[in-house]
Amino acid sequence: MERDSGVLLLKRTTPMPAAAYLLAKVAMAIAFGAVVVLGIFLLGAYAAGVVLYRWQWFALAGVVLAGVIPFCALGLAVGAWSRGRAAVAITNLVFLPMAMLSGLWIPITIFPAALQDIANALPAYHQAQLALKIIAMDGGQPTLLHVSVLGLQSLVFLAVAAFGFRRAGTGAVSIRPGGMS
Repeated sequence: MERDSGVLLLKRTTPMPAAAYLLAKVAMAIAFGAVVVLGIFLLGAYAAGVVLYRWQWFALAGVVLAGVIPFCALGLAVGAWSRGRAAVAITNLVFLPMAMLSGLWIPITIFPAALQDIANALPAYHQAQLALKIIAMDGGQPTLLHVSVLGLQSLVFLAVAAFGFRRAGTGAVSIRPGGMS
């Protein structure tokens, strides 16, 4: 929506690098995520009776908040390459199947082998495995594998988003004497 309204074009006239814009978006997503995590943890502990050791609560919070980065980067990449109105639909078409195939709603073990292989490439699968490792319910793969995959995906998604945002000022919005078009 920022690109469609001309805000990104305006930001391109300032000396702000694309990385600063993207990192600010990621930082804001992490801050919002912290509020959501706190709310969910309070609800889980007091309304649902979830009992974990203190270190598990903190470790889960860390994993969830660090997991904001690849998903935010993916959302920024989608937003950088799609129009404002289409971005919501495209995001739903990306995130909802990814969540299902990653084992977040349905255990991955009941999927056919081909779908389980696809899950290994999805950030939600690796995020879930890191969280499950804290409560000793993961698939047994090394932590470094999951962290590496998420880190690499974050860098790729941020690079795609940065390229898309740089492209955004080259014709997506143009200023004419009568206003923006």
